[in-house]
Amino acid sequence: MMKWYLGNAPFDRFFAVMQQIDFMAEARRRAVAPMVPLLADPDERAQQGYAMLRDRFPDLPLVPVLNEYIPQFTRYHANFPPTRRGGEALKIPALSPVVRSVVDRSNFSFVAYASKTTDTTSELFDWMRKVSIGFRELEVRLLLGEVAPQLKHSA
Repeated sequence: MMKWYLGNAPFDRFFAVMQQIDFMAEARRRAVAPMVPLLADPDERAQQGYAMLRDRFPDLPLVPVLNEYIPQFTRYHANFPPTRRGGEALKIPALSPVVRSVVDRSNFSFVAYASKTTDTTSELFDWMRKVSIGFRELEVRLLLGEVAPQLKHSA
């Protein structure tokens, strides 16, 4: 699986080019299943971007990513309704303030922590496991969504 991360600045241009070159048609021809996990943020630009993607690319699975650390997340997540192809939102659990202070350090690395730690019962390791499982379940859900219609047609 290939992953790209796109910040706010190139967002509009990237998806404009994607539409101009008919990326979705080419992806289908090459058996590539793109998916966009989009951070559901209370910022108006995030909501507009989600709506634009939903309207412009109806076959593109959009998955809202809900960060439970953001206090208003339960109030604004309705602005990011699940798409037919993307399914339910992916929820990222909040970290405790103590663990959050460790993760927020500029020299902190999740990869380094995971490769060095022997305590797989720590709060941070448990959080990383939950997030990883959430993304794996998302991949399986999307894969099943792609395969199920093909199985119906072949039966």
